[in-house]
Amino acid sequence: LHGALNTDLQAVAGTAVVVATAGVQRVGISGVSGHTLDAVITAAAAPTAGVATLVVYNSTPPSLTTGQSVATQGDANGCLRINPAGQTGSFSSVTGSSSGTSQITITVPAGKKWILKSSRLVLTAGASAGSRVPLLVCSDASANAFAIAAAGLTTPQGISTVDGYCFAPSLPTSTVLFGGQATVGFPEVVLGPGFTVTTSTSGLAAADSQAIVLNIEVFAD
Repeated sequence: LHGALNTDLQAVAGTAVVVATAGVQRVGISGVSGHTLDAVITAAAAPTAGVATLVVYNSTPPSLTTGQSVATQGDANGCLRINPAGQTGSFSSVTGSSSGTSQITITVPAGKKWILKSSRLVLTAGASAGSRVPLLVCSDASANAFAIAAAGLTTPQGISTVDGYCFAPSLPTSTVLFGGQATVGFPEVVLGPGFTVTTSTSGLAAADSQAIVLNIEVFAD
């Protein structure tokens, strides 16, 4: 062939080469002191040496933009850094309000999923009498309710009052208001796109109003 150079490599430093398949030379990697770097993936004795995965410690966490990469992060002791509270910047709050006999509905947007950590509902009661009992409902995208909890007051909120109701895991359900505040046990739930959080407060009157804050973690779905 014009311009072609044909070679037949049979040995390196007196040792015969090994081929993986016909015409393809098998190449190995030797570590420090000639240690083998690979090992089986089943339970077996650990190799003397191996390819190491490193972590980097930064006293100030890196802040990346789209398309950038960064080394796996570790703490000052070399332990892999994992954020048990979710990805950085994932915590957020969402608010909603209503007036009169209307209820509040907050919908998870498309492409997102939320973890509802806690919520606080403030009910402002007007001068009209009514048996006002706050109730919170989580429903899926087909309007099937899967988490419901109501305030457990033995005496409903009175007229011309402003009271707060905290819904969160591990909270006891109050039977009376303490300084205008009550707690309601409510589970931590995962909400997918189109899922809703809705108030279903009974006994509302025309001059009443409601305002709610949802404390959530937000993730891409």
